[in-house]
Amino acid sequence: MSIYTVGEYWSVVREGGGSLFRAKGEMDKQPKPLPSPQVLTNGDAEFHQEALRLSPLQPESILKKPLAPPIDMQANGCTGTEKQKGKRPNVSFSDELEEENSEPPILSLAESTKKRFAKERPLETGPLPEAAPLPLDAGPFAGAAPSLGQLCFGASQARGARPYMEDRHTILANYEPTGTAVAAAEAGVLRSFAGVYDGHNGSQTAEEAAARLHVLLAEERGFASCSGEAQAAERESTAMRDALERSFLRIDAEVLNRARAENARDGSCALVAVRIGGSLWTAHAGDCRAVLSRGRVAVPLTEDHKPGLERERARVEGSGGRVEMQRCWRIISTARGTNTGLAVSRSLGDLDFKEPSMYVECMPDVGRVQLLPEDSMVIMASDGLWDVLSDQQAVETAEETLKDQIAGKGHVSDAVAKEVSSALVMAALRKGTLDNVTVVILLLRWD
Repeated sequence: MSIYTVGEYWSVVREGGGSLFRAKGEMDKQPKPLPSPQVLTNGDAEFHQEALRLSPLQPESILKKPLAPPIDMQANGCTGTEKQKGKRPNVSFSDELEEENSEPPILSLAESTKKRFAKERPLETGPLPEAAPLPLDAGPFAGAAPSLGQLCFGASQARGARPYMEDRHTILANYEPTGTAVAAAEAGVLRSFAGVYDGHNGSQTAEEAAARLHVLLAEERGFASCSGEAQAAERESTAMRDALERSFLRIDAEVLNRARAENARDGSCALVAVRIGGSLWTAHAGDCRAVLSRGRVAVPLTEDHKPGLERERARVEGSGGRVEMQRCWRIISTARGTNTGLAVSRSLGDLDFKEPSMYVECMPDVGRVQLLPEDSMVIMASDGLWDVLSDQQAVETAEETLKDQIAGKGHVSDAVAKEVSSALVMAALRKGTLDNVTVVILLLRWD
């Protein structure tokens, strides 16, 4: 077994190619205390003692090795002469493991991550189990949950084999309208906000979104006037949908203005969940995903925006863009004179894919679900988790951890939510994910 130290993380490489990454404070410092989820966390809730405690491997020695094993060029899309000469593919992948101007990843691609680069097909969405109907825009909502109390939040993240961490997240347990929207707010309504932002080609867009998107939404009257009551669903749907869409458009405009001034090309996927009373609203652009556990059955609240999806591909090609198989389906941009591929069809930022022609858009898909007593939690995560765990596997891992934690602590709490998020991130690392992983857990507390 070899152990590499990279920044705040212990990277443990098993013989035979398996891998496990363990987070730790800097080698010469004690781990800093975790912030309270009641305030803006914005990416500070990393693994510390949790990762070390959960890991079955105890390192006998720590060896600082700056050199990494060679990258598997075949797995990275090179064949024949390219492989012999060590050349990169003719399309640069700004959203994957080979960001420009970065050092190579610490490890060759794990088998589980190689599967991601196999030939992708458009997502086939079959019917969900009868006990878990798809809640997005499902018509009239019944069964409001008046006994739903304050949510409990927990967040964990790990860098994986990336040379840097580009994920960010935001949690606001108490989230209120601001500015002129306050006048439209209904008193006594419990509100909270959580966001996961998966940056690529740099973390600046994710950083800006994590700091600003919730601020922009709080200014919207459509958000302030929403009560979350089941009987008001149809009346409130248009206003809340417009509020979320305008917030995404506004933050995207801010990001693109900065990108033009700096000649930058970074971008970010975005996923937000807004609890208002007994309802939960989601909005997303990209492949961060939210899943509800309803009676221990996974209910998807979002659908990944991938270029291979029929509706997304039709929109891109209808705008004059092209979609090609480059390890996976990607939108191709030639804005800078070279081919650049992006593996998501919606995002914030990504100037090269929006000007001079808009192939990638920021408009989110918006959904609403009325929360029921059989709902225990919502899992929000970047694609580093979903690359290696299915929705149901994530729910089962989370539910087992929740069961164990409640048996020990007797009730749900922020600490329990933190343990659930840590277990999911560790599960993804054990499965071999190499991407950044961020998990935010919303535990529902039924009083």
